[in-house]
Amino acid sequence: MPSEDWTEWAAHNLAMGIARADIAAELGKAGLSVADANRLLAGIEGSPVFRAARRLGEDVRKWTMLSDALLALEGLTHDYDSVPRVSGLSSDNFLRDYYALNRPVIITDVVATWPASQKWTLDFLADRFGQCRITYQSGRSRRDHRDSFVDHSTEATLAAYIELIRSGEETNDYYLIAHDKILDRPDFKPLIDDIVFDTRYFDPVSQPGRVFFWLGPKGSATPMHRDLGNVFFAQVMGRKRVTLIPSKQLHKVYNQTGYHSEIDFENDNLADYPLLEGAHIIDVVIAPGELLFIPIGWWHAVRSLDVSITVTGNNFRFPNVFADIF
Repeated sequence: MPSEDWTEWAAHNLAMGIARADIAAELGKAGLSVADANRLLAGIEGSPVFRAARRLGEDVRKWTMLSDALLALEGLTHDYDSVPRVSGLSSDNFLRDYYALNRPVIITDVVATWPASQKWTLDFLADRFGQCRITYQSGRSRRDHRDSFVDHSTEATLAAYIELIRSGEETNDYYLIAHDKILDRPDFKPLIDDIVFDTRYFDPVSQPGRVFFWLGPKGSATPMHRDLGNVFFAQVMGRKRVTLIPSKQLHKVYNQTGYHSEIDFENDNLADYPLLEGAHIIDVVIAPGELLFIPIGWWHAVRSLDVSITVTGNNFRFPNVFADIF
């Protein structure tokens, strides 16, 4: 008898319109006889629960076809294989050309004006905040790439964590990420004072949980995922490579669990994922002083090319609370 996993796999592919013969062939590769494979598929297709699933699968296919068509039409006038760099962008143009249209942009004249861009170094952080305790992730490189974003906590002083980074080792084993929310803490408040929120795009931070601090070694990484709202990604120190995929290509990134992709875009052979065909996979390097706007639903994976400090947030001056569509 086939396992429950294979039964679920077969039912999912039938519901998504995959040809019955192709599914049977894969079941044969897994060791099922032709008779057992056909018996399994007939049993699935005869279930009223499956008939409901097939109707849902037809709805999914309609939405994916529509998403593909809309993106193709937008591609007639917009380059979905690159991200523009701009400066002097007015509030109206940011809203009209990027925010409201769900398109990313790199803004080059915001972060460079922050006091943080001149002040924040490892020496400054260690001298000024070294005694403060933080919680960082550790043991990340020994786990599944999707699991590496989940909290594996280690407590230490910031000075002790910075000593790890000073070693210069390229690693994804430890990383101080948004989860610690140090910018919400009174002992780190001077760091918030070093950030100037340009009112063309942002509201001043009026409540906790809207702006986040990241500090990691060269090699620290975040796997491919999507966020629940529009976010900014401001690079203060070091460079990061960001890989982006448009939100309308949700159906191409193997998002089976939560809001992470099943694909490790750095280590997997992308040819093993046929749904990726036609996906716009964009790589950009964000330099110190640059701010990347990542629209809601856009997939992104991040890799530090240097020891880096990043500030992220969601405190835009425009609406940024949406229905829970994820």
